[in-house]
Amino acid sequence: MRRRPILIGLVAVAALGGVGAAVASGAVPGGPLFAAGTAPKASPSGAAADVRMASIERRTMSTTDELDGTLGYDDDRTVSAGAAGVLTWLPEPGTVIKRGGRLYELDGSRRPRLFLDEDMSERILDVLAELRIDAVSANRGFKGLWDPDQLLTAIELGRTMATANTGDFLLLHRAWLAWSANWDLRTMPRHHGILLIHSAKGFDYVGIAGVLRAFVDDHEVAEIENRAFAWTHRDGWHERQEPRPTARRR
Repeated sequence: MRRRPILIGLVAVAALGGVGAAVASGAVPGGPLFAAGTAPKASPSGAAADVRMASIERRTMSTTDELDGTLGYDDDRTVSAGAAGVLTWLPEPGTVIKRGGRLYELDGSRRPRLFLDEDMSERILDVLAELRIDAVSANRGFKGLWDPDQLLTAIELGRTMATANTGDFLLLHRAWLAWSANWDLRTMPRHHGILLIHSAKGFDYVGIAGVLRAFVDDHEVAEIENRAFAWTHRDGWHERQEPRPTARRR
């Protein structure tokens, strides 16, 4: 009679021992709790892991080298003056000349140097070069500028604006005069002349180059500043007379 309780106790211990073994090995009904080798490990100290956050930044990396050397000049080049005369002005040695800038002056006067807008054929520029007329084109180095920016570029380069876009540039000329008169400036800003060429039937790029040469040969920059001239097949070159702007009262 006394042996029965002992057997029950042994069965109970064995059953509890089996459950403990199942928990320790992760074998529970329904499959393993963690995949092999992925069970989380406790920190040796028992404290939480040290996690640091950092922002991702995008930067440009570059390398530089310091070299010893002496700066010099490229080979000499011959510049065509475009006309005969006495050389009366040259820039100071070391002066940086921008594209289209002035390199010389003949006979103490300055012939108009032209800036052709985008509407003017580049073939005109080639003919002007053969005629020894100093000219640059917006299509060669200044392409994509708006009309006001083309005029400002011509002014910065000290050049006379030549265009077949007669309507828009005549408005710019009028705005230049009217606005300048109301800016309360001691010295009125000056452009170097605007040449408006009206197209005509049978009038090609060779003809346009010819009338531009005629104008350049007959004028100096000083006498055409802040003035606009138009060419038509009927009247030839003539000045566009504009009412003298007056400052408005404020």
